[in-house]
Amino acid sequence: MSELDQVRQAGERLTRQRRAVLQALDTQGGHVTAEQLCDALRGEFPHINTGTVYRILQWLKGHSLVSETDVGIGVKVYERVCNPRHHHLVCLNCHRTIDVDDRYFHPLATALKQDLGFQARIEHFAVFGYCADCARGK
Repeated sequence: MSELDQVRQAGERLTRQRRAVLQALDTQGGHVTAEQLCDALRGEFPHINTGTVYRILQWLKGHSLVSETDVGIGVKVYERVCNPRHHHLVCLNCHRTIDVDDRYFHPLATALKQDLGFQARIEHFAVFGYCADCARGK
């Protein structure tokens, strides 16, 4: 199902600004802050502000089109929810970020639902620790 179909099925509209934020996320690639998105959108929407972008991101997040993650840089970052999903390992020492396949997190979501009845939304996850090099003391 396309993102437009997802939104329509929920009885909502994918407005021009919402589409522009999705397109800016695609263009920027990777993890982007609300401020970076706001800067990228100012050419098309000169009066847009960070608050508006943040509200749109929260709306898109609520429709599982965008993920919000803390990757240890002091602000939340946003990324399109993509298939296959991926997550991140963030080294607390060298700050390296390693992409991790969703297969590591799927069993967690399944166990949480089976054991606790909790339906986890693990769209984009960051795990903090030490990379192999830093763990070895390099």
